[in-house]
Parts: sequence; structure tokens; C-alpha cells
Amino acid sequence: MKRDNSGQLAYKFKITALTLGALALFLTLTYYIFKSVQDFWPRLRANHQTAQDTTAGVKFTHNESASVNWITLPTSIGANLASIQFITENEGFAVGEKGVIIHTTNAGSSWQIVPPPDSVITYNDVFFQNGQNGFVIGEQGRIFQTADGGKTWKSIRSGVGESLFRIKFTQGIAYIIGSKGVILRSIDGGQNWDRFFGNTSNLLYGIDFLNGSTGFIVGWNGTVLKTVDGGASWTHMPAFTDNYLKDVVFINESTGFIAGAGGEIFKTTNSGDTWNRIDSKASGIASLYFVDPNHGFAVSNKGELLETLNGGNDWTINQGGNFLSLSRITGSGSNLFVSGYNGTVLRTKF
Repeated sequence: MKRDNSGQLAYKFKITALTLGALALFLTLTYYIFKSVQDFWPRLRANHQTAQDTTAGVKFTHNESASVNWITLPTSIGANLASIQFITENEGFAVGEKGVIIHTTNAGSSWQIVPPPDSVITYNDVFFQNGQNGFVIGEQGRIFQTADGGKTWKSIRSGVGESLFRIKFTQGIAYIIGSKGVILRSIDGGQNWDRFFGNTSNLLYGIDFLNGSTGFIVGWNGTVLKTVDGGASWTHMPAFTDNYLKDVVFINESTGFIAGAGGEIFKTTNSGDTWNRIDSKASGIASLYFVDPNHGFAVSNKGELLETLNGGNDWTINQGGNFLSLSRITGSGSNLFVSGYNGTVLRTKF
């Protein structure tokens, strides 16, 4: 008598079909996840450096920028760095999360940890007048000053509790800006600070002056504030974007740049009376720096390094390769430096 195997065959067929279906679903999901990460994370793109290649330089992909070679410097810091400043071509400081303050005297080839006055808060900006006298600012309205290169610090009263983002000294007057529209000014070298109001509660990120009396502040929701009396009063400029604006830089009394979300860069050639939009085709720009009226650089929050050779009218882009986010670019002498994600510091010569 023959045994009917049709039931067993049907069962095996169902198992095989379910297995193949599950495998197909897994492969499809894997593909879309990879594509999403690839689009979001420039360092996974095949035509740039891999994440494991942490010692190689980062080179611009465009021919006109091929000479720029960014070198990754060892910091041994795992915290994100928010700001970097160099006093000379060799000596500089960087600050960031978890109370991080680091110092170099050899152009970033090695870094030493500076004991912080508060090891918990994030420091958002640093300014040193020389190797001994400097300031760091950060969360909770905290301002600290050192007169011995960071060996000791004293707390300076700010009068506010909001996060402070940027400190700027110009012609003997100091300014600090921050969240909830905070604007502070000091006329005695940073020992005492007075608050001024710009009729805004937006986050304020960038500040620069084109002379001793006229300056601009930029921030959230396209905020642009202007002063013509050295910061004693601030007025709103007509909005030309709804995006956040992260930095403002003037290279002389007539020409300046503002940059922010969506890779938007705005240029003025009439001292800020009007601003013309330039599409950099980058993601959100965090910081700008010009070495001369024609040659400038910018960094983005997706690791892009931008360069212009014609006064900001056109920009070339390098996907940073192994950098997720870059926060600040600065220069001293013939060196440029960039700070960013996970202790990143880059250096190049121009």
C-alpha cells in the first residue's frame, strides 16, 4: 500500500516559500536601510575615504581645490568640540562637551588637557588674547576667565542663566550672545557684563563687526540684528530667509557673508544694507573663514569642507569622508584649523 506524501510535500513547499519570502524581505530592508544611511552619512560614500582611514588627509574632489589637503590631528578626546581658536600659528585652544578644554603649542600635532573650571557643562566658545589670558563660555550662563593659561580659573558673573554660544572682542569691547536672545557687552575687558536687548527670544549664534560701531548678529528663524552704536542698541533687519543662520563674517567694511541651514550663503557688498543669496549646494553651514577677500572656507554639520576662490560667488565642496559634523573653522599664520564631532581637529596650509 503506497503512502500518500502529498501532505508532506505541501508542507515542505510552504516552509521553502516562507523562507524565501523572509529572505527577500530581509534583503529589501537591508538595501533601503543602507541607502538611507548612505544618503545621510557622507563618510559611507564609496568615492570618499572610509571611516577606518583616520590618518589620511582629506582632499577636495574638485580640480580647483585639489591642492587643499586636510590632515586629521590626534586629540585623544571623545567629546564633541564646539569651538577652536589659535593665538599664533602654533598655539591654540579648543573646547567642547563634558567640560573639555585642550591646548596645543605645536600647531595641533599634540594636545594637552587643560583642567576645566567645571567638568560637567559644555563650553561653546573660547577666546584667548595671548597664551595666558583667556575666556571660555558655555551652558547656564557660565563665563570663566584665566590669567595663567588655564592653570586656574575665576568665574565671571554674566547675570543670565541661558546658554552662551559666541564671544567676540572688537576694538576693546567684548560681546557674548546666546539662547533666548541674550546679548551681553563688556567695556572693561570682560570683568563686568551688561545685558542688551534686540527684541527677540531666538537663539543667537554668530556675531561680527565691520568697524567699531557697526555690527551684525544672526540666529534662529533667519534672525539678523544690526547695531550702529557699538552694541548699545540693536534693530531687526528685514528677513531674507526663514532658516537658521549660524555665522556672519565681514572681510572689510563693505563685504560680508552670512551662512546657515540648507547650505545658504548670503553676501553683501554694501555694508549689510542688502544681501544676495548664493547656493553652495551643501548642507547646514556652521562656520565661515576668509584668508583674503577672494579665498574663503566653510564647514558644515555633515562634514563637508567648502572653498571659494572668487570672493564667495562660487563654492566647491568636499564630503568630509570620515566626519559626521564640523563646528568651527579658524586660521592663524598659514594654517587653517577645524573642530568637530568626537574630538575631530583638522589642519591644512593655505
